This record gives sequence, structure tokens and C-alpha cells, in this order.
Amino acid sequence: MTPTSLPALHVTGLRVRTRNADEMQPDTARLGRLWGDFAQRIAPHLTSDSVVYGVYHRYASDQHGEYDVLVGAQSLAAGAPADLAQLKVAAGRYLVFEAQGPMPQAALQAWSAVWACFADSDCPHRRAFTADFERYDGPDRVSVWVALA
Repeated sequence: MTPTSLPALHVTGLRVRTRNADEMQPDTARLGRLWGDFAQRIAPHLTSDSVVYGVYHRYASDQHGEYDVLVGAQSLAAGAPADLAQLKVAAGRYLVFEAQGPMPQAALQAWSAVWACFADSDCPHRRAFTADFERYDGPDRVSVWVALA
């Protein structure tokens, strides 16, 4: 895979702190509720040019530690809630993994490709664990952008 350069990206939305181990247990999972809150509070304020993102950032260590997830968009219509979190994703180099199909299975498929790529001892890339994100390009298309060190 060839890295892709990305300019800085600004996302406005809702945030939670979690970790992968918590997301595997229904009683501690937070991401489903976060997406539900997004659908109720933010989705009504999306515009025709809004792009939806799920941004993973503030990693405590690596994929096993805690991290924040911000679910939001780059542009929202007037009248969006005033208490939303703001995040600037720094410009950088990313590997991009794409998937298509029903959500959330397509997003999980893309993340499975990420984990397989970086678990491979022949992988020439290293994750930066700064900010990674899911970009939703329609109801059944997602790309996962992984920041490189």
C-alpha cells in the first residue's frame, strides 16, 4: 500500500473515551450509544456537502489502551447544538483501507484489514497512534485512514 498525504481536517461532533476491550462487552460498550446520539443530535444538521467521520484520537498507548472517539462532520447547518466538541486532525501521511456493504459490518471489515496489515511482520509501515479516522462516503461505503509514524 502507498501512503496518502492528507491536509488538516476539522471535525465537529460528540466524543467518548473507550478502549477495544470495553467495546467487546455489551455492558461497557460506548460506541453504539455514541452513534445513536449522533443520529439524534447531529444528523438532522448535516448538509448536502457534510462528510461524516469517526475519529480515534488521544491514544493512551496503542490499540490496546484507551482512546477518544469523536463522531461528527466537517460542516453542519446553522442551528446545530452549541455544546459539540471540536477536533483538528493534523495533516499527515495515512494508509487508507476501504470497504463497502452494510454498516457496521463494512467498517469492521476495514478495521480487520488494518489490524492484519500492521500485525504482519513484513509491514513496512508503523502506526503513529495520533489520530485515525473512518470517513463515510455514503450509507454503504467507508474508508479507514490510519496515521503513519
